[in-house]
Amino acid sequence: MTELAANAALPAALAELHRQVGTELALDSYHGALRRAAQSAARGAAGGAVLVTCSDEFQGELRSAFERDVARPICSGSIVGPRSILALSNMAGRLEAGALDLAQTNFAARNASGERVIVVEIMAHCGAVLSRSGWSYGRIDRVGVTSPCCGVLARLLEQDPEFEAVRHPWREQLNDFFGPERLAALRGLDDAWRLLATAVVHAVLQGESGVAEVLRSPGEVSTHVLIACGVVLNRSGGDSVLPVAIHHLHSRRGEVELVHGASLRSTPTALRFEHLAGRLVVHSDERTESVSAPRAQSVQRDELAAHVQALSTSSDALARARAKLAQEQLHSARRQVEKLRARPQVWRVYARPVLRGLMQTLGVIAPEFGLVAMLVQSGHDAARAQRLRKLLERGPSSAEARNTLQQIEAEIQQLGHRDAQEVLDLLLEQRSPLVG
Repeated sequence: MTELAANAALPAALAELHRQVGTELALDSYHGALRRAAQSAARGAAGGAVLVTCSDEFQGELRSAFERDVARPICSGSIVGPRSILALSNMAGRLEAGALDLAQTNFAARNASGERVIVVEIMAHCGAVLSRSGWSYGRIDRVGVTSPCCGVLARLLEQDPEFEAVRHPWREQLNDFFGPERLAALRGLDDAWRLLATAVVHAVLQGESGVAEVLRSPGEVSTHVLIACGVVLNRSGGDSVLPVAIHHLHSRRGEVELVHGASLRSTPTALRFEHLAGRLVVHSDERTESVSAPRAQSVQRDELAAHVQALSTSSDALARARAKLAQEQLHSARRQVEKLRARPQVWRVYARPVLRGLMQTLGVIAPEFGLVAMLVQSGHDAARAQRLRKLLERGPSSAEARNTLQQIEAEIQQLGHRDAQEVLDLLLEQRSPLVG
């Protein structure tokens, strides 16, 4: 587990929640800790709640418990009746783009201070069955028939010919986010842990999506966003939960601070499972690093600098204005990275979502910068780099350029931590005479 701040410096309720990452808990115990953490993050603030989970019928216990133990208490006084949750229920439980931005609009602060706290719970799930030989994971009894659970993640690992003939949008999105390296590693794991590891990685990646979206869409109103990610273990006798990540962000006046957080790794081979005192415990091997070809070294720094300089000094006033906004975003990202870099383990966890949030913003306000940044990610793919250069020449407003920018999301999720750090470092080196 990697922590963004020492637990000793945290409020007791937040420290408790952080210590729980990687250790199985009863569902009500976990939700009690989450509620206390939200209430301590911003005392007296107006509250809002978001739940992201799988459509599976076995997640009904989670939905009821989250509403009862978290949403209603933190929304008390600001939300009337049962309308306390912005719920996303879909195949595997995926955070859809724009959901958190919408939540900040829907849960507008209604107290005197104008401050608010929004709790986002993102839960994958996995079946757990107890036999004489102990607990086994990845299957569950449904009306007398044993079947995979989560069935969607089980199908993701399959290589069924049907997927080549019929479009499955959920699978396409999950394929893009996991990437071929992670999927190959998961398929190679022992059957006993394969589906559980897949659920852990999925929840960690969805949590990163939440962090990236908050970074991309900071609000003016002081808002504490608590993103809690886990895997619900569906089993007879009451579900339990395996917390896998917690992220606390504070957004105000158009800036976002990564306050503190903890997360398991998204590298399948870095996860180690065991049972201690009857509870499932997951460890992240901090020494395991992602391995891939260097990307940033294949793009000459002077070429990237020349593109940035040309955009910033364009004769087109609108282009210059967009470039100035882009440089302001780069400046904000530099400040975030300076804080993260002081803790190498934390820098590894947050480099990818920081890069992802930055690239999303650049793609919206200054598409030229987005295309230039994609050059950095091209690695040793000379043909792809040449295509991007031609797109830059033709202009970022073309349909082809816009489609290319939309590919950024999946590509960043597949980057290893070191790759994301290289790309982010190279981007943040670029400075314009318009913005220091």
